Amino acid sequence: MRVYLEGDATAEEFLSMLLSIGNGELTADESGLVTIPPGCGELVNGVEAISGKVFPNLDYPTDFLNSLDLSGMPPHNLKLKVGCPVMLLRNLDAPDLFNGTRLIIKQILPHVLEATILTGLAQGKDIFILRIPLIPSDLPFQFKRLQFPLNVCFAISINKSQG
Repeated sequence: MRVYLEGDATAEEFLSMLLSIGNGELTADESGLVTIPPGCGELVNGVEAISGKVFPNLDYPTDFLNSLDLSGMPPHNLKLKVGCPVMLLRNLDAPDLFNGTRLIIKQILPHVLEATILTGLAQGKDIFILRIPLIPSDLPFQFKRLQFPLNVCFAISINKSQG
């Protein structure tokens, strides 16, 4: 285990405690636990506080991640209504649901959407779409969004008409 001091007095105290445990100077009690002296280390509450202490300069703020508008991914804040035409952004079920399939929203539930297929071989078929994890690949870092793979579609461009 490495401990980087970087001018931190508590890190230096923690380092000396680790060395004394390794040298056998600080022994465990009957239950096999070593008591850490008071003032050595810092208590934090929650995962965000831990990641902020461990990686102080590497965390991206949530507002920044939500503001990213990436190609092939739906916007962070997807506003849908019943009767809204949408386009599918992922291949879900090969013969019926593929990238570029146009749908119309029939019912909105908290974790699932009911929609009717407007184009293709399964035209008129009612389907359910779940929220899926989407991970963009064109960024220097990775993050995951759990959302519906849809985008509002009032018009379709020539790029989606292949063949």
